[in-house]
Order: sequence, then C-alpha cells, then structure tokens
Amino acid sequence: MSEPLLQVEKVRKVFTTGSENLEVLKEISFSTPSGNVVVITGQSGCGKSTLLHLIGGLDAVTEGFIRVGEMVVSEMGEGDLTLYRRKTLGFIFQLHLLLKEFTALENVAIPALICGVPKAEAFHRASHLLSLVGLSGRLRHFPQELSGGERQRVAVARALMNDPLLILADEPTGNLDEGNARIVQEQLFSLVREYRKTLILVTHDRELAKEGDQRFLLQEGVLHPL
Repeated sequence: MSEPLLQVEKVRKVFTTGSENLEVLKEISFSTPSGNVVVITGQSGCGKSTLLHLIGGLDAVTEGFIRVGEMVVSEMGEGDLTLYRRKTLGFIFQLHLLLKEFTALENVAIPALICGVPKAEAFHRASHLLSLVGLSGRLRHFPQELSGGERQRVAVARALMNDPLLILADEPTGNLDEGNARIVQEQLFSLVREYRKTLILVTHDRELAKEGDQRFLLQEGVLHPL
C-alpha cells in the first residue's frame, strides 16, 4: 500500500450526558491511500455517521488522531477546520441539503464561489459536472422541480466541485428507491474512479458495500475488516 491519504489512529469518541458517559467509538484505527474506496457498514446507531463527522472535522475526537495528507484534523482550530472542509473535502449526505432558492447549477457552483472562484469559471465547471451525472437538461431547475434521485445526483456533483482530496458519503442512497439508488451508486463510483478520488462511504446497503476496495463492519464501537 502506498502512503496513506487518510490515517485514523486509536480514535475514541465519548458522549457525555449529565453524569452518563457513552463510548460510541472504541480505538478505531484504519488507513487508506489516495484513490481508494472505503465502505463502512453497520446497524443504524452504531456510530458510522459519528466516525464520518470526526474525519470531516464536524466533531472532535475524545482520544486519538486523524490525519489527512499532512493535516492533523484532530488538532486543528475552528478556522483551519473551516478551510479544510471547504478545500479538502466533499460531503454527500442522506438528505441532499440543496438550497431550495437556488437552481441545480447554482447549488453545485456554491462551494467554488465561497472559495473565491470567478463566477464564470465556477458555473462552467458546475455545468460540466451536472452533465456527467446526466442532468445537463436540468441546470435551471430548482430542487423542488427535481425528483429525489435527481436531487441526490446534484449533491454528488456538488461534492466534486472543489476537486477535493477526500469525499465523505453518509448513506447517499438511503432515501431513494432501488432504481434511483442504483443510478446514484453507479454515477458516484464512476466519477470517483475517473477522478481518482478517495471515498469514505457509510451505508447499510449491501450492494453498495460490495464496491469498496476496503470494507469494514462497525459493531459495538469496534471496526472489523471484512
């Protein structure tokens, strides 16, 4: 294996409520090189989303460290974390989280516009990405004018907008029927492979899980290789 892009080392996460401590993750360790697809499965509530949030800098580890490239995410301050999330990561959630007042094209372009990319350049790239997910005819449509599968394909395009090193996907097909789920699955993996992106995906979908270069089961806070 080449030098890892992502390294998670002995990560614990404990949530404290009143006088009660709940250990959700117990010394989680794994690494993956650039271009790999890592799939993590497990029952609902087992901590899969929590692990993604820690990698994404959306929550803080209790113990251990997380490194992406040369960046030690678990030691960053909020300012550096904001830049890390904007420039290094692409997020795909179970709910598409598109902004309803913006078109598909504008929703995809927003991450680049936030980073100061000129509008014409951002819209050109957004248009190209939407064409890659089969939505070239839906650029001017608002989220409420798109089907559930189309909205999630917009979310896939948006995740790639800033050419991230790492894409984090949390149950990306969880809200879709089987037909739309397979379309989103095929397009996501096709784009990830084409652009050689590293993807960390959590899912309960067994078909989706088969696509991983590395596969893990998260159970009772412990990560088991599959």
